[in-house]
Amino acid sequence: MVKRFYSSGKWGFYLRVIEEGEIETGEQIVLEAHDGNAVTLADVFQCMTNPGLDPELVSKVLQSNLASQMKQQLAYKIAKNKK
Repeated sequence: MVKRFYSSGKWGFYLRVIEEGEIETGEQIVLEAHDGNAVTLADVFQCMTNPGLDPELVSKVLQSNLASQMKQQLAYKIAKNKK
């Protein structure tokens, strides 16, 4: 199941929690802002699976508000590919 999920390139959606709390059925989740880079999970997936494919896209992902841990992982993959 994990292999099929991974190979589909569809990771779902990714939210950043700004304020902890509880949400109940029927309450809205509102997008308050985005970083303007328009980075999608499909973009992140492409970079993570083949970081040498599109340098412009990799740069865009690394400049986005993506979690620092994921940026570090991507930077590691890029450095590993250059060897």
